[in-house]
Order: sequence, then C-alpha cells, then structure tokens
Amino acid sequence: MGGNGGGTAGAPSAEAMRARMAEALARSFSEFRDSLDAGQRERWDAGLRTLATARRGQLWVLVDGKPQPVPVRLGVSDGTVTEVSGVEEGQQVVTGQERPAQ
Repeated sequence: MGGNGGGTAGAPSAEAMRARMAEALARSFSEFRDSLDAGQRERWDAGLRTLATARRGQLWVLVDGKPQPVPVRLGVSDGTVTEVSGVEEGQQVVTGQERPAQ
C-alpha cells in the first residue's frame, strides 16, 4: 500500500525556496542591475534581500462590518511588536472575538 502523497518528505525547506527565488530574481534583473551605480546597486540588493526573506501572514480586517482575510508581509519584530505591510491606515484589524452572552 502506498502513501497518498500528502507528506513533505523531500520537499525543499522554506529557506531553500527563498534562496532559489532570490537567485531567480537576480538573474531576471541582472541587466537592469548592471546599469545602476554602486549606491543604487546596494539599495537594489538590499530590497531583493528584504523581499526574499520576508515572512508572510494573514490578518483579518472589517469590511462593511464583516471580517475579511488580508495577506500581509511581516517585517522586523522584537517579539512584542512586529512591522506589518499590507494593511492601510484606518483599516479595522480584528484582534479577537467576543463570546456571545449566554
């Protein structure tokens, strides 16, 4: 009897996938990168590293009073506060759920 193929044996790690993505981006934009001066190249490379290493997550925001999922990118964190991009100022982020009164 064989397995159902749902396991992760042999699957690349998230780190390996990010490294491959960074390499593919670097190859795709190599001609553009070569046209930049040293300072611009440094900023470009830093931006690619940020994109390649960014963690992704999901938050819920209220839209017309109903929770809707929003994909976000997680940035710097000190374990208490985390930088988040993908939500806009003024959006109501769901932080918990109240239990209905019994």
